[in-house]
Amino acid sequence: MSMRIQKYLSQAGIISRRKAEAFLKNGWILINGTPVTTPGTRINPETDTVSFSDEALAEMTTYCILAFHKPAGIVTNCKQSGEREITDLLPQKYRHLNAIGRLDKASEGLILLTDNGSVANYFLNNAEPHSRLYRVLAAHPLSQSQVAALESGVDIGNYVTKPCRIHQTTARHLEITLTEGKNRQIRRMLYAVGNRVHRLIRLQFGTIELGDLSAGAYRVIPNDSLPVQNNAY
Repeated sequence: MSMRIQKYLSQAGIISRRKAEAFLKNGWILINGTPVTTPGTRINPETDTVSFSDEALAEMTTYCILAFHKPAGIVTNCKQSGEREITDLLPQKYRHLNAIGRLDKASEGLILLTDNGSVANYFLNNAEPHSRLYRVLAAHPLSQSQVAALESGVDIGNYVTKPCRIHQTTARHLEITLTEGKNRQIRRMLYAVGNRVHRLIRLQFGTIELGDLSAGAYRVIPNDSLPVQNNAY
């Protein structure tokens, strides 16, 4: 399915639409190796390769990463009427940032935001997956056999989850470490074993921890803390 190049770059968390338009104006965006300057140029993300000129890469080398504590009831992005999203809670200077992955509206905890696509790819790269740690309160007590099934992998609807690590602290409290991030995955996993999530908090993504951030608060992650390189997308 084709889409406008600005929309693709923004949704993928590579650069904002505004920056994409500026890069297009300068001829700094290449599709299949050819510079494009026309706003609204359409690409097929499955077959086209998007890359950047040296000038664009130099500008993208300095980037911003925020660790943000998403409160429950706030959507990650794409808000509907009457909703608030993460950027509504941030100072104006950070509202151009894109979330790396997402948490559903009812979930809370650590979300990373950036203005750099290589940073987003670093965390979302399936070839070298980063672990995600969640604290989960189940609606009902979980048996050892249910926990074992979750650890081994369960069918969440046309997909069987990868094995994961689970530390059960009480009959209803779990700490779950995943190496993948399917849509509403933990909620669907618990549903698959006859339970449901009462509360879900993400505590860690890769090496970055939620720590003592209060709901709605953020901290800036130093640029030199991640081995990130700019590449083609």
